[in-house]
Amino acid sequence: MKIGDLVRPKYLLPSHYERRRIGTVARLNTGWDHSQVSVLWNKPLWFDDEGLSSEYAENLEVIGDRELFRKVEKKQMPLTKAETELIIASLQSHLLRHDPDTIIYSTLRRDISNLVKKLLESIED
Repeated sequence: MKIGDLVRPKYLLPSHYERRRIGTVARLNTGWDHSQVSVLWNKPLWFDDEGLSSEYAENLEVIGDRELFRKVEKKQMPLTKAETELIIASLQSHLLRHDPDTIIYSTLRRDISNLVKKLLESIED
């Protein structure tokens, strides 16, 4: 597992089906025992002050990594409409966690908007 990997929980309780569908690994070696990873979920069940959740890697399934995204970008492996919508929702929820009055917000908004535009174009192709 690497920073930037797209993950989902391996095991979901029935009450969690509508939550925590997709996340991005933000940090490695976290938690009190340094054996967890920090994940930015599209809909977190719990999170720290930075909006990240510590999770054990064995409870996560990698569904996309940098190589996958390169293939998607080169149109060698297109995403389904549902996968694209999940990624867009995750990006938009990440933006909502930031205060609009901060310096990083405008940069994030610009970058996420550009990425969402590219993702939406890939659906139409």
